[in-house]
Amino acid sequence: MVKNKMLLLSVLILFFTSCDVEHTIDYYVVNAYEEPIAISYKTFRSNITSLEIEISDTVIIHSESFVFGTVGVDYFKDDIAIVDMTVHSNDNSISIPQSAWRYEKRSKYHAEFYLIIDTKTFTK
Repeated sequence: MVKNKMLLLSVLILFFTSCDVEHTIDYYVVNAYEEPIAISYKTFRSNITSLEIEISDTVIIHSESFVFGTVGVDYFKDDIAIVDMTVHSNDNSISIPQSAWRYEKRSKYHAEFYLIIDTKTFTK
């Protein structure tokens, strides 16, 4: 009887813990502009962050990992965590809309968003 209860308890623990999978979403900014840029942005969980990105650099600016069942990252592809982003070059400053981010699914539970800053960014 005790053996059966232990087996049932083990199966239930395995069932409930195996239903949650870690999801990871990374955010990258690519500087394809002709000079270094500075960016400032907020996320839903942080205040304003500022950093400089050199020419031709790709920098991860934010990463989120969370457990959310087994739905996969496609469920979150319209929920961009970066808000109020501004890009600055020597003479220009522009606010970046969330629609400028490009979504790339790496696996069911890992996705990356890319924002490419180039000359077109400042001519809009």
